[in-house]
Amino acid sequence: MNRLRTALFALPVVALLALGAGCQKKDQAKTDSQSTTESAWQAAPGAKEQARDVGRSAEQAGRSVASAATQAGRSIATTVQAATQPAGDTLSDWIDKLKDKGEDIRAQAAEKLGQAKDATGRAVDALVTALNDGSVKVRVSAANALGKIRDSRAVDALVTALNDSSVQVRVSAADALGEIRDSRAVEALKAGTQDTSDAVRDAAQRALNRIQPTTAPAAP
Repeated sequence: MNRLRTALFALPVVALLALGAGCQKKDQAKTDSQSTTESAWQAAPGAKEQARDVGRSAEQAGRSVASAATQAGRSIATTVQAATQPAGDTLSDWIDKLKDKGEDIRAQAAEKLGQAKDATGRAVDALVTALNDGSVKVRVSAANALGKIRDSRAVDALVTALNDSSVQVRVSAADALGEIRDSRAVEALKAGTQDTSDAVRDAAQRALNRIQPTTAPAAP
């Protein structure tokens, strides 16, 4: 009986001790969890910053690759353009091209000669010859080029071109004579103001307006 009483009294004590031990373990687990969480939070900013650095590096690398690709594309385009352009760009080259079989090449050559600074007169001679080309496009380009050069040696040929079968050529010839402003063209331009084409008549009158002031007699 005494043993039974002792055991009965001991049970609550054991239960309380067990309960206390359980609570203590629970608190310890909670503390450990909090410590782990705090450690994770402390480590997170560093990891986050590291991730940002990696992102920035990747972005910069992408930009570098894109820039390199752009430069490569430009280089290729320049190389292709250079390869497709007609070889040679000297005065002699363009004069030679006035005899090319291609109409467009001859017309381009005439335009280039109009931009050339030639003191020898070779460009003028070549363009005067081109005024008799079988292509209207080439004859127009030759007349325009002579107007840009403004050399009086081309006057006679341009006066003749005022009677060309093409209206475009006659207009270009009249405009060129207006640029050169040589009085020898006055009579031919006056005749041009009676042309059957309105465009030619207008061009001839414009040319006369540019020449007449320089050829008018001086006031007494």
